[in-house]
Amino acid sequence: MRRSLSTLEGVPSTVFLNKSCGGSSMCWGRKKLIRIVWRTGAQEGIARAPLLKGWTTNRASLTGASKISFRLATVASGAYHRTRMPETSDPAGQPSCGDSPERVIPRRSVVGWILYDLANTVFSMGVITLTFPLWIRENVGAAAADWNNGIITAISMAIVFALSPILGMMTDCAPRRMPFLIASTCLCVGLALGFARWGFLETAILFIVSNIAYQAGTQYYDSLLPEVSTEKNRGRIGGLGVGIGYFGSFIAIGLSLFLADHPKSTLFSAYAATFMLFALPCMLFVKERGNPNPRPFGFRAAVAGLQNTIASLRASNQYPGLLRFLLGRVFYTDAINTVITVMALFVINVATTSGLDAKSGERQAQFVMLFAISFAVAGGFAWGWLNDKWGPKRTLDTVLLSWMGIFVLASAIGLLGLPLWVLYIMAASAGFCLA
Repeated sequence: MRRSLSTLEGVPSTVFLNKSCGGSSMCWGRKKLIRIVWRTGAQEGIARAPLLKGWTTNRASLTGASKISFRLATVASGAYHRTRMPETSDPAGQPSCGDSPERVIPRRSVVGWILYDLANTVFSMGVITLTFPLWIRENVGAAAADWNNGIITAISMAIVFALSPILGMMTDCAPRRMPFLIASTCLCVGLALGFARWGFLETAILFIVSNIAYQAGTQYYDSLLPEVSTEKNRGRIGGLGVGIGYFGSFIAIGLSLFLADHPKSTLFSAYAATFMLFALPCMLFVKERGNPNPRPFGFRAAVAGLQNTIASLRASNQYPGLLRFLLGRVFYTDAINTVITVMALFVINVATTSGLDAKSGERQAQFVMLFAISFAVAGGFAWGWLNDKWGPKRTLDTVLLSWMGIFVLASAIGLLGLPLWVLYIMAASAGFCLA
């Protein structure tokens, strides 16, 4: 909808309204915005336009016969985008919202966002995959390690599954998402500093809560990608995050090798400190445009959000193949996540079965993981190239068929007692396909 305000001195003659967004609409661009609220009889509306050089606002000129009241509000540069304005100019030649240049994102914001991927990969590889399962093995013995590790991880992930929709709705209602990312990261890091400093039960509880905070943080982190990218470069920025994130795995394994003779509590603290160190640039430099429509979040909002989620799932039959895709993804991602969780224990069990002691087996697990990650880096480039050539469906089918072969090989290693070098072939294949 367009309404002329040409009678108002000092205000551009053309502004735009978006009634579908509650009478409010944000514009692209780095220009600061003015917000004009007017009332003429029963009519009321809100419009925003760039505050360009040479535009003036005169409160006195907006009062009097027109009976138009206004208030002026400046909005931070690069405001949260809901609806893009149509490109036009006013009759006087002043550019309107659509003429604003493409949003410029500071390089340090992009670098900070990418470094967070490296930071949380240090925690994922160092704590979840490598050191925590080995700490469990030291405390409960080889026979009970798999069971205890599986139960602790399952409890943690079940809570994440239940909380994820609610956490997502909370961030949708909040003015900004960054405070949630900061809180979840600090909670995760703070609890990790206490790992292995008390008894088995206390550390298990700390791990469960810390892992919940870590998993929640990944949701908040992913939702910030639009703040550091545009539609044109979003894939490239996201890909850089994944690629640089692999270096976090190298850092985690490097720490485990460097601190191999120290207590596990020291190693957990090193992972936590490294996580926080590389997460700080994201917390400091990524600037959100903000939510233009924040609203209170309470019990009723949570119930309404869950009802909407259930209704969306029930309506999945309107999109052929969607439900099959979601179910299929649950099954194959669950299997791959299980591999990530139990890989270290599996390697050390195979190593000790082949005649190595527990300490040598732990060192062997570290080298196998390093080998797998190296192939994952190469796999990222290879699968990206195949995806462009074959398309996503054929590429995904090839990846899943490859994983079936990897699971068969892994089973044969354990059941048939195959030599240790076969484990490296399996690890290389798993890393390559994991990408």
